[in-house]
Amino acid sequence: GVCEFDGRLSLVLFRREYILYARANPATHGQRFVQYTTSTDLINWTPFQLIQLRDYSFPLGDMYFFAVQVNPVHPSSLIALFPVVHRFRGCIGLAFSLDGITWSRPTSLLECEVFGDRTKDHPVGKQPHT
Repeated sequence: GVCEFDGRLSLVLFRREYILYARANPATHGQRFVQYTTSTDLINWTPFQLIQLRDYSFPLGDMYFFAVQVNPVHPSSLIALFPVVHRFRGCIGLAFSLDGITWSRPTSLLECEVFGDRTKDHPVGKQPHT
């Protein structure tokens, strides 16, 4: 009776390609992380693959989603906000990417209380203009 989908999707148009980010479950318990797929037409998609996040070990933590957008101060890069529990500490994290696949070391923006493998707080992503 409980919804198991407790992540959120993030879609960004970057360099004429759509990148969709979704939660990945690389283990049967814990170790939640982020995966991505790409498309040029929103119909045909590549197989999901895990992102690469510098100095982060997903077996030691949980990351439920990536709120990704084009970096407003450097449009040739992406910025992501995400709730993360790593080594029993929680925060809202920030990371940057030049290709949408390989990401910088997470920077903690705000420490958060941790409830098991989840943070109390979640970031809100900016919605694109239509």
